[in-house]
Amino acid sequence: MKESFWNKRIPTLLGIILIIIGIGVTTILVKQGGLFSIKASPSQEPRDVRISNITDSSFTVSYWTIDDATGVLNYGDSINLGQSGLDDRDQQSGNVVNHKVHNITVRNLNPITKYYFSIISGKDTYANNSNPFEATTGSPIDANPLQQDPMTGKIILPTGNAPKEAIIYLTTQNAQVISTLVKNDGTYILPLNSLRAVDLSSYFKLGQNQII
Repeated sequence: MKESFWNKRIPTLLGIILIIIGIGVTTILVKQGGLFSIKASPSQEPRDVRISNITDSSFTVSYWTIDDATGVLNYGDSINLGQSGLDDRDQQSGNVVNHKVHNITVRNLNPITKYYFSIISGKDTYANNSNPFEATTGSPIDANPLQQDPMTGKIILPTGNAPKEAIIYLTTQNAQVISTLVKNDGTYILPLNSLRAVDLSSYFKLGQNQII
């Protein structure tokens, strides 16, 4: 018995459709997977990503996750990245530990240079809407740091206890954003002598009536 036209053509058409779908999926995965993997774990997705403490040779990236997760910064002066930075606490201890509040400072950078980075949280890599995050270092400042007292304080929860993990951010008009991790007892200290203007070109002198 002769096969009908559709008996002959359906497998061929189906194969072509599957090939087209496969090519499309592969293209998407290549675009997202060369540097950035698919976001598979919402509980470990970096939230409220902030850049602070920018100098001519360093900057800090901080964020939080719903669940405890390891945090690593993949960065470089091109979109190829290539260098890695651990959480500040992991750098000090030499052990990679899970955190909910993450604070990663990268150092030994070049001045006035744009750096690109992605965040490896747990097993997944996250970018800024499929593009790398960006931060640009400032220029060296020839002047001596200012004589300004640090900002100090202590964070206490309604329970009367210090938070397990926390970050303090300082913002004021016309100045850069600076931050620091809160210590285990809830205390913190933010040096203000090296606070820079918002354009990072000079140190910033706080006025008497400055709102912080």
